[in-house]
Amino acid sequence: MIETAPPASPRAPRSNPIRSRADWETQRTSALGDPGAFHGAIARSAIHWYDTDLNAWITWDEHIRCWSGLDARSGQPVAVTYPADYSPWQRDLNADSPPFYRWFEGGLTNACFNEVDRHVLLGFGDETAFFFEGDRWDSSLNGGRGGPVIHEAITRKRLLLEVVKAAQVLSDLGLRRGDRID
Repeated sequence: MIETAPPASPRAPRSNPIRSRADWETQRTSALGDPGAFHGAIARSAIHWYDTDLNAWITWDEHIRCWSGLDARSGQPVAVTYPADYSPWQRDLNADSPPFYRWFEGGLTNACFNEVDRHVLLGFGDETAFFFEGDRWDSSLNGGRGGPVIHEAITRKRLLLEVVKAAQVLSDLGLRRGDRID
């Protein structure tokens, strides 16, 4: 089920599919009619899901209409041969006990992987992740309009490095998965 695949190519930028009032009403009707299916269709391609059988992070690629993935150990692209109707979770939405809703039951994902790691692994490490501005202000900067004394663009690669360093420090302090920090 898993084999080496060619490196992923940059994806076309996503744009808002809602261009008119009619589009909005169609989306709203779909979301209200079956919220699990509506949000599940978005989540399978917007998020990488951890697949324990493949030991890979997988996502549905809308452009080529198939599942693709990244090996969890090496980060290398892997071919995923799951059918188009495969779901990385057992249930989109469990609304059995409102207001305690459970989304994507059985699915495994990680916010840090989705926000940081995958962008570096897919070749976007040199992109700016965010801009840092210190709290000291110099009113003489920018032609008298003022500006921060310290400021810099933080790339996705640098952010990943800082996250790994912070995780290592926490691990060295004895913190483990599931521990609470108050």
